[in-house]
Amino acid sequence: MAVCSICKRETEQARGCIKIRYCLQNGAILDAIKFGYSTGDEGPRCPDCNCERGQFHHPECHMERCPNCHDQLISCACPWKE
Repeated sequence: MAVCSICKRETEQARGCIKIRYCLQNGAILDAIKFGYSTGDEGPRCPDCNCERGQFHHPECHMERCPNCHDQLISCACPWKE
């Protein structure tokens, strides 16, 4: 059982995470993309973090897309602030 570091809920039971925003080094703030709003999102739940369709992914989910370049968030080359 995994507990999300952001929303503090059990990922197997939570509908999704809380709304997350990302900040680029240039100061632009972008909202996270919900599951089901990206190409390739299939099924009622994310196969990695288990969020429901229409909900936010949990941190470090391998299926979450970058709101800037739309590549896989955990491996995109966008200049995010730490």
